[in-house]
Amino acid sequence: MINSFKKGGIYINIPTFSQNIPENPNSLKSIRMLVQEFVDSLCTEIKLTCRETNINFKINTLYISGTGLKYLSSNQIKNIYKTLQKEFNLSNLEEFTIEANKPNLSSNTIETFKSIRANRFSINIQTLENTLLKKTAKKYTEKDYLNLFKKAREFKFNNINIDMNINIPSQKIYMWKKDLQKITKLSPEHISIYSFSLKNINESNKMYRYTHNLLHKNKYSQYEICSYSKKNTQCKHNINYLERNPCISFGPAAHSLIGNKRYWNTNNTKLYITNLKNKGLPPRKYEKLKKENIFNEIIINGLKKTTGINLEIIKNKFGQIIHKRIIRKTHKWKDYLSLDNDTVAMNIEGYFILDKITLDLMKAYMKE
Repeated sequence: MINSFKKGGIYINIPTFSQNIPENPNSLKSIRMLVQEFVDSLCTEIKLTCRETNINFKINTLYISGTGLKYLSSNQIKNIYKTLQKEFNLSNLEEFTIEANKPNLSSNTIETFKSIRANRFSINIQTLENTLLKKTAKKYTEKDYLNLFKKAREFKFNNINIDMNINIPSQKIYMWKKDLQKITKLSPEHISIYSFSLKNINESNKMYRYTHNLLHKNKYSQYEICSYSKKNTQCKHNINYLERNPCISFGPAAHSLIGNKRYWNTNNTKLYITNLKNKGLPPRKYEKLKKENIFNEIIINGLKKTTGINLEIIKNKFGQIIHKRIIRKTHKWKDYLSLDNDTVAMNIEGYFILDKITLDLMKAYMKE
């Protein structure tokens, strides 16, 4: 029976096919053969997984990503979507994201995704500084990424996300400011900022503070530690993840969460295909989450959200003693978070020491 209040998503990972093919004159032909084998295997995995999984939630998001997207033909893309439609109820789908990890998607590919109801386009840019792109994106340039953004707009995507990185090696604050100013002029509906590394924390914090101020000035609202959006364009896929809503994932290295169980597929594309050719599921590892694991995930994810952690949920799931311990711990961090109506939420200063606060609140599960 479907829980009318519970939402969840589907995620599909398209692997990097070229890594599985040796360089030779026939490599493109070999890649095309491998891609077709993969698509057949992916459709088989979707069918087998659907038949053994109790789908007791409304599927409101679909997310397709991966560096191998450029190799998929229109027919292959449509075949994947038709298989999903046949096996799952997609009538409640609110958000269908296609993510371009590289600026190499053709107009035909983008048009095909638009024709099958994709309504959100995500571009993983990292940086527009060409000297840095030589290190992070190899052959791609600022112009390539800007052309991809323009192409997505031409195909009427009115919900575009751009992923950017701070703290890239050799990245200076002036470079980051220039990058972010260019991005805000493009006016995407959603911007996510991730730290490339954990080094140079002071520089990273300066970049983050500048980001926060500039995006707010340009009418973007922060809804989690690394994501900002215009009105009504928060990423529902991100929200499902942070709320620990169910996610069924397909493809090599894809991770799923159903109830208190996580499982993930092998990252070996050839092994993935071989198993599914034989009508068996791909090699998977499983983890049954203990109560403490679930508590920790609620703390970790909850503190990332600007709406924070609903302590009523903590009380109902884990008891009054743990609920009281968390409240006591929040007093220690009163300059970095707020406690209001049984909700704990970080302020901007708290995000700079998020790891420390998270680890401390996680200790509330165990008696100290």
